[in-house]
Amino acid sequence: MGSIGEPLGQLAGSTYQMIDPCFFIDRVSGKHLLHYGSAHEPIKVVELEEDGKTFMSKPVDVLYPGKGTFHKLREGAFITYDPGFKRYLLWVSGDNTWAEMSYAISVFWSDDPTGVFEKIRGDHVILKPNSCWDAPGQNCIMQDAAGNENQPLNHRCAVPILLHYL
Repeated sequence: MGSIGEPLGQLAGSTYQMIDPCFFIDRVSGKHLLHYGSAHEPIKVVELEEDGKTFMSKPVDVLYPGKGTFHKLREGAFITYDPGFKRYLLWVSGDNTWAEMSYAISVFWSDDPTGVFEKIRGDHVILKPNSCWDAPGQNCIMQDAAGNENQPLNHRCAVPILLHYL
């Protein structure tokens, strides 16, 4: 689908908060959803018409900012459905992509893609900066040819390259 030449719509809120959209067709309900957000505000979701362009609902908060490293700002929402757990997974990045060792990927889950997401059991921060790379984030999960959602794709900086430019 190419550009339609104009924004889909404008909703109340800061323009910085209305970034990183993830279009998701829920295979359970058939709903077309758009998750988005940043700017120390909650990740939100709106339901769309089947055309994928027309808003059917007002924004609903599904994940709130937290406290501590990697949680004060959340962005880069990406949604998958896990049929084994019968839950939706919300993958997000945070907290500061411009500071060293301050950006990571976390995953949360919910029984409803328009409901509030909670931390998964165990360590929900699944990819953190380390001695090899910094700022992993803005991820998506790719499907392999067999339909398995198991191929993560994200950005990260190699630490030696990052240190060379600082």
